[in-house]
Amino acid sequence: IKYSQNEIADKKLIERLVNQSSITKGDMVYDIGSGAGIISEALLNKGARVTAIEKDPRLYYECKARFLKQDRFEVYIDDFLEWEFPRGQRFKVFSNIPFFHTAEIVNKLLFGIASPEDCYLVIQKEAAEKYSGVQGDTLTSLLIKPLFWVDIIYYFRRTDFRPVPSVDVVLLQFEKRRCQLVPGRYYGLYKNFVVFCREGAG
Repeated sequence: IKYSQNEIADKKLIERLVNQSSITKGDMVYDIGSGAGIISEALLNKGARVTAIEKDPRLYYECKARFLKQDRFEVYIDDFLEWEFPRGQRFKVFSNIPFFHTAEIVNKLLFGIASPEDCYLVIQKEAAEKYSGVQGDTLTSLLIKPLFWVDIIYYFRRTDFRPVPSVDVVLLQFEKRRCQLVPGRYYGLYKNFVVFCREGAG
């Protein structure tokens, strides 16, 4: 249970989704919670350079052995929430993250010291709707949207996973805006204003 995660069972589905993404040959892509490496394999087939991060020792060694001779692949046994991205590195993310840590992982990716140019996360549908604001903007979606374009781009079937999850799952994309809707120097003021309007006024 400590490391439990629902793995995508269909390799062809993952390859199709990766091929439809913005990821191109030579991109640095992070696979967070890589498991045995099914997403990493699709990313490598796309020509990307892949850094996988896996907390489960058994899956780490399985993933490491799977790509032992692949020079565009690195895997680390680590907790992503304690991971430090190299400064100045441009990167993308394509990951099936542990649902239990969704909020912490998304917060680190979008509001941390370094953020991805493009990010694809396999996450619970309910959480994706909160981040994208498709059912009406939330505090979280209002804080994200000035920085990232957000959209649900694929709806999985529950039977696409092993074990089968008890919730609906989607692929959510966060694409960094080339021109932020709120300039960086004013983002702190915007955040305070939005938080006050959504929470403080009541």
